[in-house]
Amino acid sequence: MKTCWRPRTLGGICLVVLGASLTTGRVEAIPPPMSAADLVKKSDVIATVRVLGVACTRTEMLQRTGEALPVWQAWVQIVEVDKGSCKKGDTLLIEWKDISRKLLGPWKVDYFPGEVVQTHLHWNPEQRVYTTTWWNAKNKPIEKAPANVLPRKPGEVLVRPSADRKE
Repeated sequence: MKTCWRPRTLGGICLVVLGASLTTGRVEAIPPPMSAADLVKKSDVIATVRVLGVACTRTEMLQRTGEALPVWQAWVQIVEVDKGSCKKGDTLLIEWKDISRKLLGPWKVDYFPGEVVQTHLHWNPEQRVYTTTWWNAKNKPIEKAPANVLPRKPGEVLVRPSADRKE
């Protein structure tokens, strides 16, 4: 018996995949990256920051999956400003939410205690915190965090290690 990919076989596979995605609900995947020009335009602050600490502030229930997902706030100190009214030494809060493990992606942006990184931020006036402008708005760390660990329960806080502190 000769085996080969026939157009109708490939078409059948595509129909099965399409049918499965339609019966399981929406298929969500990572959105496209924002261009460098759009990141600059849509960001209120572009700065290099040192992450001083991260707190899990609450969990939010994702209705579709029934998952309780953590929400974090990072306390960061400005190292260098490229855009915005912040000054070197100022501190800001950046908030972000976990993404369901059931989604393709995920496209959240984490901040880890001790890392130094350039990021693009957007002011959220309702929450009175900054959020990362888009999933590709945080560059690779200039200084890596000692560990890529985040607190998981509301009220838990992680701070950068004392050996990392430059007073």
